[in-house]
Amino acid sequence: MKMAFIIPEDYYSACKKAADSFEGTHEVEFCFYKDYKEAPFIIDGRQKRWDGILFAGKAPYYYSLKKIKKETVWSFFPSEESTFLRALILAFNQGFGITDLSVDSYHRKMVEGALSDIGIPCGRDVFSIYRGDVTSQAYNDHAVEFHIKEIEKEHKRIVITRLNTVEKILKGEGVRTIHALPTFDMVRSQIIFLQKLVWETKGNLDNYLMIAVEVQITAENAMMYSDEYQRMIHRNNILTYIYEYAQKLQGVVSEISQKEVHIITQKKFIEVQENIFDEFELLNHLTARFPYTFKIGIGSGSTLLETKRRAMKAAMRVAQYEGSNAYYLFGEDAGQFILPSVNEVKEYTGDEQLLYIARQCGFNVETVYRIQMYLHKKQKNIFTSKELAEHMKINIRSMNRILEKLEEKGFVNVIGQEIAAGKKGRPGRLLKFDI
Repeated sequence: MKMAFIIPEDYYSACKKAADSFEGTHEVEFCFYKDYKEAPFIIDGRQKRWDGILFAGKAPYYYSLKKIKKETVWSFFPSEESTFLRALILAFNQGFGITDLSVDSYHRKMVEGALSDIGIPCGRDVFSIYRGDVTSQAYNDHAVEFHIKEIEKEHKRIVITRLNTVEKILKGEGVRTIHALPTFDMVRSQIIFLQKLVWETKGNLDNYLMIAVEVQITAENAMMYSDEYQRMIHRNNILTYIYEYAQKLQGVVSEISQKEVHIITQKKFIEVQENIFDEFELLNHLTARFPYTFKIGIGSGSTLLETKRRAMKAAMRVAQYEGSNAYYLFGEDAGQFILPSVNEVKEYTGDEQLLYIARQCGFNVETVYRIQMYLHKKQKNIFTSKELAEHMKINIRSMNRILEKLEEKGFVNVIGQEIAAGKKGRPGRLLKFDI
């Protein structure tokens, strides 16, 4: 595929590295601009020499669309949550807080969602964000005016921007600025996405596959970390692995929201990578390493629209059941549930004690984490099997099997029986936890 990057020079390093990772399968040309308004003049009269064009963002894309006719496949780098989180980490490392930020180019809901997900209050008075009309010739000027006003009147101390010109102007004014540059993973993902658009335009349709991942993060999950910085790092770790997994499948990643991520690839690539009906590496890895519930809907089809519809239908099915699981819908009514492997416990990035218990007992780490969070919530460590079964939303028999394993390994001790006045039947055992 012949493709062009229409980007500022600051983007070159990540774009070149991502393009080189395809080992010469794409013929790439880099075209640089100092201001995004130069983009339509760079490509005008030259478009047909490329199969596809990747713009640095919405501003050059939509401004070019306004000025010239599109004659080949166009796409742009989206304002992904991962680029914002990386910029936020840089701001935190420099000693700035969330109330110090003035932000542009990101959608407010995405930013608020990302912040809420890592436990940071996200009301409109907490941080400032500028969107504006990306097709306007004065977009950069308005963004600069917005940031200067926020610094002078609202006492903001640092700017996060995706706009090359805005960064240069503000730095010239002595304003602390972080340029939210694209990550290697995001660029590579967008190259693959552009390739798929080109294939579809040329009628080279293949069987597609989409994996819709939802991360269910509760207030109890958030309690695991002492501050929002650690929660942000944890969220970034999940995204990093999803991008790594997508690369194995030559897939493209779309960050739909702070809790939902989609991977689109061709069916043949996942068939080479793994037998999805027996073992699903993505599900196993996520549930073994992170103490959250993961719901994964998988759909395949002959078109992207059909594939997405089936993946969403599969996601609705897994949402009806407790715990982490996946459902693969490979036909209108043909599909199969996929459960995580309980033995897949490796490099869990959270509490090492939970990892040790999971390994000793052969559990998924999520099981141990949910019990621990319940103990923490109730501020006690003595329970009956019935209480825990109700919390875990499983039957008594399944709960007893879990408890027997914990007791066998020394993490639970039976200290007595619960005897209630007027209560018939076998008394419940009182269990003391040491986890």
